[in-house]
Amino acid sequence: MIKVSDVIHIKGMDEKKRESLYELSKDKYIKAFLKEYHLPESSLNDYWIEFLDYRDDRKLCENCTGLKQCSKENKGIVKELEFIDNDISLSMMNCDFYLKSQDVLNHFVLKHGIKDDLLLTNLETLISKKQISQKGQSAFVEIMKYIKEPTKKGLFFHSENSNNEKTILMAALMNALAKKGNTIGFVHFPTYLADLKASFQSEEKRINWSDLMDLPYLVLDSIGEESVTSYSRDEVLSTILSYRALNGLPTFFTSFYGFKDLQKVYTTKKGDEIKAKTVILKIKSLTKEVILD
Repeated sequence: MIKVSDVIHIKGMDEKKRESLYELSKDKYIKAFLKEYHLPESSLNDYWIEFLDYRDDRKLCENCTGLKQCSKENKGIVKELEFIDNDISLSMMNCDFYLKSQDVLNHFVLKHGIKDDLLLTNLETLISKKQISQKGQSAFVEIMKYIKEPTKKGLFFHSENSNNEKTILMAALMNALAKKGNTIGFVHFPTYLADLKASFQSEEKRINWSDLMDLPYLVLDSIGEESVTSYSRDEVLSTILSYRALNGLPTFFTSFYGFKDLQKVYTTKKGDEIKAKTVILKIKSLTKEVILD
């Protein structure tokens, strides 16, 4: 504990201290703390540094709307006053936003190449801050329909825009579904396939792509941007699509390409036309296309 009496006296310090103590005495949270433990106002003087630190930390949290907006270096951490054994101290705790975000993230049982910040995208925040473009409104309408009445048919967000709005909107949809208790997988497909290939050389980091098969909700982000091979197309992607279609499991996609161009992407050599077309037909059967351009 550092008491005010231990602070080196400098010119003007006493006046600044009095002003500070007065401000602290008016702070509603500090007043509530003193009242809860029946502590005199003189405690502010004895534990000036602790109370100052607590108040300054709380100021950083004022008007906070969520973990993504947290300005602290240690996001989601707050300082709380404690009174134990007749001594006042500060402890570090997780804020409510952090605890709620962890609850949401726990429903993303499989995530690959996707950061938590993206998965915490809040649809209400996008709306209130007008972060949805005019072209993105079509996706927003479909998102609201799906949240209200989920179906076995997922959504296919297509946009040639490089601002990643399609992925952000898809993350907002999955975030809303996670808050309802649904189990979700969200993978950046190009990264997933690259890591899958690399895992063949490592027993310790082996990736089992069959883990994608039974997820209640699955997002394959940025399909068509992966390094396409006959193995990735026929053994991995096509098998996943067939299984999920057969079992009525909602599957979602984002892509830079529309169906026509995507079919060209999956035609890696002459004679692949039928296989590429089959992949596209499977995606079409699983989704409703939404064009953001």
